[in-house]
Amino acid sequence: MEEKLEEHTLVELAKKGDKLAFGQLIDKYWEVLSVIVYTKVQNYADTEDILQESFLKAYRKLHTLRDNRKFAPWLYGIAATTTIDWLRREKRQAFLPLEEVQEAPYWDSQNLQLDNREALLEVMKRLPEKYHIVIVLRYFKNMSYKEIAEHLGEPEGTISNRLHRANKLLREWLERIQERSWE
Repeated sequence: MEEKLEEHTLVELAKKGDKLAFGQLIDKYWEVLSVIVYTKVQNYADTEDILQESFLKAYRKLHTLRDNRKFAPWLYGIAATTTIDWLRREKRQAFLPLEEVQEAPYWDSQNLQLDNREALLEVMKRLPEKYHIVIVLRYFKNMSYKEIAEHLGEPEGTISNRLHRANKLLREWLERIQERSWE
């Protein structure tokens, strides 16, 4: 039976050139990063390309990671930068102007229920990265505040605050979209 290693141990092994250890890290983070990147680019093929590029950069820069226990936020930063670079290279907009988003969604900040998921994706693209990540981890990955805090190496109060602010921003933007759809 295969023993599960702690993440910081996998990072240390990967730093020493263990490709299987890095493969386990890829397996652990592929899904959550794919959601984060997809909500920015909204194209599966491009998401795959960005993820491959992000993991390759992470592998090459692994020696620069000072605290092996901070791997997740470090990796998210690489993926965010890679996504922004890709959007610039491809000369694509990271988001549509609010005026161009059609059909107002129904927004319930408690349950994140929407009639129009495309509108949510468009609005999510506008969130600063620190809010975007906590929204994805909470609502798309169903992580608890405590799990998100541990995952990102942040205090639970900080995560709670970021989720509150992110929900508030999303609600305000979605309300503006709804107001426009009634005009």
